[in-house]
Amino acid sequence: MVLASSVDIASAAALRAELDTALAAGRPIELDAGDTGRVDGAALQLLAAFAAAARRRGLGLRWSRVHPNVAAGAALLGLAEALGVGGRADA
Repeated sequence: MVLASSVDIASAAALRAELDTALAAGRPIELDAGDTGRVDGAALQLLAAFAAAARRRGLGLRWSRVHPNVAAGAALLGLAEALGVGGRADA
C-alpha cells in the first residue's frame, strides 16, 4: 500500500478505511511511505494502531520505503518501535 504524499488528520478517515481493508484481506502487508513528506501526529498514531492490529492478527507488516519525515515524526512521538521504522529513512 502506497501512502499519499501528505498524510494527516484531514485524510485519516480515508486512510483508516484503506488500512481496515488491508487487515481484512488477511495477508502480509507492505507499506510504502517513501513519498510521504508530510505526516502529522494523528496519522502516525493511526499507523501505530494499525501496526498493532496487524501484529495481533499475526500478519506480517513491512515498510518498503520510509521518508525521513515519517521516521523523524515517529521517533519524536516515541512511535518508531511500534511502527517498525526505527533507524529507517530510505527516501
